[in-house]
Amino acid sequence: MPASSSFIFATCNAGSEASLKAEVARTHGPLLTPAFMRPQLVTWKSNRPLTAAFDLKSFFARVSGLSLGLCQSTDDITRAAAPAMAVKPFHLHVFPREVPEEGVSVEQWNRLNALRVEVATALTAAGLQLHATRSPDDGEWVLNLIVEPDKDHCLAGIHRHWPTRHPSPGALSHVVLPPESPSRAFLKIEQALAWRSLDAEGALAGLTALELGCSPGGGTYALLRHGVNVIGIDTGAMDARVMNFTGPSNARLTHLPVAAG
Repeated sequence: MPASSSFIFATCNAGSEASLKAEVARTHGPLLTPAFMRPQLVTWKSNRPLTAAFDLKSFFARVSGLSLGLCQSTDDITRAAAPAMAVKPFHLHVFPREVPEEGVSVEQWNRLNALRVEVATALTAAGLQLHATRSPDDGEWVLNLIVEPDKDHCLAGIHRHWPTRHPSPGALSHVVLPPESPSRAFLKIEQALAWRSLDAEGALAGLTALELGCSPGGGTYALLRHGVNVIGIDTGAMDARVMNFTGPSNARLTHLPVAAG
């Protein structure tokens, strides 16, 4: 890629900013100096220009890559992306900077998807080539737009997709915590399945999972909804809604109220 920058960005879970910075300091030493930080977003300045092939190799980062700077309009985004993306087709990922624990709402995803269509139209009109809306394959390039809560501006950045990177925009699941789920473990399971591209309808139907520490049943409920039979091990009580739930392929929970040992 012809583009280079002296700035790197990374998004992370709420509360992980300090851990992310400490990890990068240990891994990259004097190469990267912290630049600015917002909730769930950290940037660094490099002591030399880096290409988009640079890999932060962070366990705490959801998404990381080469920062192209702040953009306040589609024209700004086009100008920032053109030098970096003029050579090959690329994916366009639009996602929020701040992500609540319950997940991104359907309404917010709809607004972000509308923004993606608007930006994609402008980029295509400028002669840039975008891939069809799908998960990126290994080696393909991704233009990330990290949208501020007020949507007045966003941070643009690029990265190359590898098997160690989450395929979804922002490394986020589009699943929202349902009101009937007894815990947020529901979202953790959904995020893990999305990470390994196992969240497609029917992908896990008929399989059996052993869940250690299943109470009160949020993770179990997610698996059941994917058609997975669950053998749950926990001395704690399971939520009655999960105990009585039947998922696709007649998936049910078998609860063993014993210690995992």
